[in-house]
Amino acid sequence: MAEFIFGPFVEKLADCTIAAISGQFKYMFCYNKNVQNLRSKVQDLENKRNDVQSLVVGAKRNAFVIKSEVKAWLKKVDDLKKQADEVLNSTTNSEMRCLYLRCPNLKTRYLLSRNATKKITAIVELQEECKFGELGVRAPLELPSFHGFEALKTRISTKGDIINALEDKDISIVGICGLPGVGKTIMAKEVMTQVKGGLFDEVAMVVVSKDVDIIRIQDKLADMLGLKIDEKTNEIARAARLTERLTQDSKKRILVILDDVWTDINLETLGIPSLNRPEGLKILLTSRFEYVCKGMGAQRNIEVGVLPREEAFALFQEISTISNGDTQLMVIAKQVAEECKGLPLALEVVGKTLISSKLHEWRNALNQLQNSQHGDRVYSSIELSYNNLRSEEHRSLLLLCSLFPEDESIPIESWGIWPDDPLGQ
Repeated sequence: MAEFIFGPFVEKLADCTIAAISGQFKYMFCYNKNVQNLRSKVQDLENKRNDVQSLVVGAKRNAFVIKSEVKAWLKKVDDLKKQADEVLNSTTNSEMRCLYLRCPNLKTRYLLSRNATKKITAIVELQEECKFGELGVRAPLELPSFHGFEALKTRISTKGDIINALEDKDISIVGICGLPGVGKTIMAKEVMTQVKGGLFDEVAMVVVSKDVDIIRIQDKLADMLGLKIDEKTNEIARAARLTERLTQDSKKRILVILDDVWTDINLETLGIPSLNRPEGLKILLTSRFEYVCKGMGAQRNIEVGVLPREEAFALFQEISTISNGDTQLMVIAKQVAEECKGLPLALEVVGKTLISSKLHEWRNALNQLQNSQHGDRVYSSIELSYNNLRSEEHRSLLLLCSLFPEDESIPIESWGIWPDDPLGQ
């Protein structure tokens, strides 16, 4: 009876015991194979890590924020590789001792073989985890403020008017108008910074310019919205993709900013719906022409005016870094600032040009501005800045850049197309 009850149990126990013992002996018998396998797996893991790290570098270069799971995986790889290297170093040291003593240490070989097997399993599992898809997400835009811009009372008031208009449920298109150089683009960027993540979930801003390039505008909008458009040349199909992206979630609040608009543009052509527009989708336009904003359906136009004298000089003083203690220079500086006619762009260009300049250089600048043949103060300030560049090479480089289209991104590779290098390089 006892044999009937305990026989199968004893037999099962014996099988398990034999399997366990044979498994332990296997570590010793397969020592060389396990060590070699570990070296191979470590190399595979290192190659995989290098591939991922290269992709991470590329993603960072394109302003992506790397996902936490990717960072965690890379750290796991570094930690595991360090542990595996310690095992491999121990095997090398053990083999050297065995050669010296002319006999293997079976216990040491057993332990090292077992550790090598465990590390191989861990490496295989870690490689299986390397399935991230996208390595990162677009970094949130952080736009720098114009010098002292956010502290100017008139600008604070204007920015408040624009945001109030965007908050109005009955207004879907808002226009920002004003003279060239008055700060319309800077104002739009300030609004963008303030409303993103608060009043609006997403904000996309693109420069339109005088020469309208529909495909370029669509590409910029899609990029800021994280949208991939497969259609390369079909404007209608591309517009449909953008429309779908802008209307797919009626609850999402999206602000589209079209900067520097010179003429009426059909929003539908770009991919911005005009009919059945979701309540959360709003458009902000900037143009030097109020009639352009009205023609594009702006329900409210807000003018950005020139700066009052006190604000203009406070901004100019901050940019040019002149001290109140230098009485003689302050007199000339106020006259120079007056010639900028309250235009922030002119104040910035002239102020930066005259940083650390001598008194006679300030007088020369004032004389040049007063005797300029151009009524456009922005043009006059740029002319002053150009004339004050330190070398002919700098002036040649600026003229070369002016040959590219407006708002063009100029890659360094482009210099290779010019037979005569203005910098002599």
